[in-house]
Amino acid sequence: KNQSNPIYIQMAAKKNSPKTPKKQTESAKKPEKRSRSKTPTKEVAKSPKPTKAITPTSTRTLRSATKKEKLKKNKQQEEEAVKTPILDEKERIQSVTTVDDTGVTEEDTLNQSLGELQLPSDDQDSEDDKQKSDVVDDGDDDEGENEGDVYEKFPQDLPSDDSSDEEVEIRTGNVPKHWYDEYNHVGYNIEGEKVKRMAQESNIELFLRKANDPEWWKVIRDEANNANIKLSDEDLDLIKRIREGKYAHDLGDEFVEFDNPQARIFALEKAPYIAKRKFQPSKWERIKVNKILHAMKMGWLKPKSEEEEKEEPLWDIWEDETISSQTLRKMPKTIPAPKRKLPAHAESYNPPEEYIPDEEDLKEWEELDPEDRPFNFEPKKFDALRKVPLYENLVKENFERCLDLYLCPRMVKKKLDVNPNDLLPKLPDLSELKPFPHEESLVFRGHERRIRAMSVHPNGQWLCSGDEDGNIFFWEIETAKLYKKLKVEGVINSIEWSKSPEHELVAVCADSDVYILVPEVSTRKAKGQIENFFTQIEDTDVKETDENIGKIVEWEKYDSKSKDFKNGFRFKLHLRQTVKQVTWHIKGDYLATVCPAENKHSQILIHSLNRMKTQRPFSKNKGLVQKVAFHDEKPYFFVATQRQVFMYNLKKQVLVKKFISGAKWISSIDVHTGGDNFLVGTYDKRVIWFDVDLGSTPYKTFKYHNKAVRRVTYHRKYPLFATCSDDGAVNIFHGMVYNDLMQNALVVPLKILKGHRVVNDLGVLDIAFHPNQPWIFSSGADHLIKLWI
Repeated sequence: KNQSNPIYIQMAAKKNSPKTPKKQTESAKKPEKRSRSKTPTKEVAKSPKPTKAITPTSTRTLRSATKKEKLKKNKQQEEEAVKTPILDEKERIQSVTTVDDTGVTEEDTLNQSLGELQLPSDDQDSEDDKQKSDVVDDGDDDEGENEGDVYEKFPQDLPSDDSSDEEVEIRTGNVPKHWYDEYNHVGYNIEGEKVKRMAQESNIELFLRKANDPEWWKVIRDEANNANIKLSDEDLDLIKRIREGKYAHDLGDEFVEFDNPQARIFALEKAPYIAKRKFQPSKWERIKVNKILHAMKMGWLKPKSEEEEKEEPLWDIWEDETISSQTLRKMPKTIPAPKRKLPAHAESYNPPEEYIPDEEDLKEWEELDPEDRPFNFEPKKFDALRKVPLYENLVKENFERCLDLYLCPRMVKKKLDVNPNDLLPKLPDLSELKPFPHEESLVFRGHERRIRAMSVHPNGQWLCSGDEDGNIFFWEIETAKLYKKLKVEGVINSIEWSKSPEHELVAVCADSDVYILVPEVSTRKAKGQIENFFTQIEDTDVKETDENIGKIVEWEKYDSKSKDFKNGFRFKLHLRQTVKQVTWHIKGDYLATVCPAENKHSQILIHSLNRMKTQRPFSKNKGLVQKVAFHDEKPYFFVATQRQVFMYNLKKQVLVKKFISGAKWISSIDVHTGGDNFLVGTYDKRVIWFDVDLGSTPYKTFKYHNKAVRRVTYHRKYPLFATCSDDGAVNIFHGMVYNDLMQNALVVPLKILKGHRVVNDLGVLDIAFHPNQPWIFSSGADHLIKLWI
């Protein structure tokens, strides 16, 4: 500290001056002028020590001393390169020229004047604000002198607020630049002169400059000064540091870049000090090491022993070929050859008599292919082993085995220790799913050809069937007695009884004709209703609205005096193509026919009985149509082609959904009574269950048949469905469809019914459920109809 410093002299004088008592000070206190500060007067009265006001003369002395000290400190900072906070001149003057009522002591005023850095509190911040707003008053009434003193506190040589270090040549302001597009100048300078536009380079000149000058990319365009500026290495370093998020200028080794992990010494923290625990060993690491040591002592944890280098043994290449191949060649592990089958009784030199074939067995054995024969030799009997001759095929069989071992690849199958019963799904007990058909009850005999179609009366009392000779049989179900027999021309492909109880009609399709008849088995009430229905039809020639349909279908009404009319025939529809299927609508007024042929637009036809007209619902079908079905409740119509199923809305005449079966050829289709599920049978041995709400892919696929599936059908009252195939079997399933849309259908296989013989690779051709009982009828290629209950 320099004792010649005026601040030091003033502070020493104040310390040596005698103190006056508080009472005298308060009595001698003059009334002061109110300052502009908003601080209340109560806070002024709480000042601990009233200080004497500083005169303007002492203020100037302090200002000059402060400036000298500032210059001296700045010089020391440049030499020592130490970062120290420097108070502004304005703050330093305000800290010295403080009035008594500010509440700041003399020691605080001197510390601020000497440039010491203190962290102000909230009270000091408010007092500093008060100091800035107060006016220095020395007790005189000359206000002009005091005002002049206030303005003298701010130095006149302060730097300008303009932070730009270069002068801008173009002084046009924020004027749009396109205003000068039509002129040769781009604006005006500070003297009002025009600044000429620089000549623009052409593409060729720009290309040549880039080719000749390797530092062309350093040149940038300065629009404010209308000039091209070449960036220096310092400028490029500055731009690079700014883009990396660092300080614009390199501050040296004393400052550490926050984003520079290499130069970082200590991480930035809020605390002004580093905790002592960071320089001490970690407590948790010590605990972890102690646990590891304890485990090693107890023998729980054993260190890895260094494996001694073992010399590879030398193998004799002539001793074992497999070992030498593994050591010399880095080949995969060899797989041992499969063992041969152990000899059976037939290969014995003295086999039992039942293994010795006779002449018929030898003929059958010779007719079989060598691959299908059970043995490759003829079993013979010898009295003794020494009498057995040399086996003829010994060399041949050994050679074939060598070829199999050499050419056929082998693989190791990993056996899993899994209980097969655990893989099966848990199904309910069959006793809980009763009733369902499980045994044969009646056999209907009378047909002499294959029975391709049959149908059950809606009340469950009568059965109608048709064979390939054109015979139509009406049976009584309870007694299996033939009640009526009719004859038509052609092979009967489909028969179906009307689903409406009011219209007890039967539709029969034979070759290209469709017959509508009223059987005699109907009751008198039903016959009366049917006759009234037919009397409403006009007895006139039918003129189709579509001329093309008139060429395809011809309606014929039977005469009431004819023999066919007495047998029950009422209408005959003659088509140009063979009819494969006929199906009724639930109301009984409409029926649909399917004629799969090359003519795609007339494969499906819908016939109206009350108007005696035929409609063609589709102008063009998407593929070869196999089967169709009506929805029981909604105006939906299902069309099954060879590989896909389409669901149409006949009322809106739009396609609702398309279902992909994944099968090669669809054979049959049936819709559930609820309407949200349907079954599809295929010729490639599969039965497919579709759920309309689950999407266009199958819900379940069943493969329980060995040959083509001919028919699938649902029961109308019980949760049952059945399938039949050419393998002679009828499979019965439990299919429960729940009303809860969140729960999927439950499908459980119940019973396999086998009773029909397979004739010429044809088995069961058609099946039909009883409408009221859990019974099922089956007809096959063996000319029989069987009832299963």
